Amino acid sequence: MPSRRWPVALMLVTSLALSACGKAAESGDEEEEAHAKVEQIRGTDLKRVVLTPTAVRSLGIQTTAVRNGRDDDGGRALVLPYAAIFYDSEGDAFTYTNPSRLTYVRRPVVVDDIRDHRAFVTKGPPAGTPVVTVGADELLGVEDGVQE
Repeated sequence: MPSRRWPVALMLVTSLALSACGKAAESGDEEEEAHAKVEQIRGTDLKRVVLTPTAVRSLGIQTTAVRNGRDDDGGRALVLPYAAIFYDSEGDAFTYTNPSRLTYVRRPVVVDDIRDHRAFVTKGPPAGTPVVTVGADELLGVEDGVQE
């Protein structure tokens, strides 16, 4: 569950934030290099987290695609690893999608069932959408802790 990894997420957010404060003194470049950027998605209440390749490697981000499947009643369901499911403080489920390179967006899901480390969802990103299976708790920490 996400709570066991909060200390790691906090440490990574802190290190990303602190490293973004340093200046490239040797090159004479006075611009700060941010490893993570959080952007509001216009017209929604969603945010996108944009990372540098270095940050993706440091956070150990891994993804897999959502699949079509069947629930216990034989109905259609979207299937993703349970590791891709997280819960917010109100108990609502979500997953992080990877809509483009280095970009991650939190998306709500409605979990119908959990079996064999797989989540069967009735509402969520469509089949084929990459979702984060490792590193989502760190993305949540970045989203909540790093400002533009």
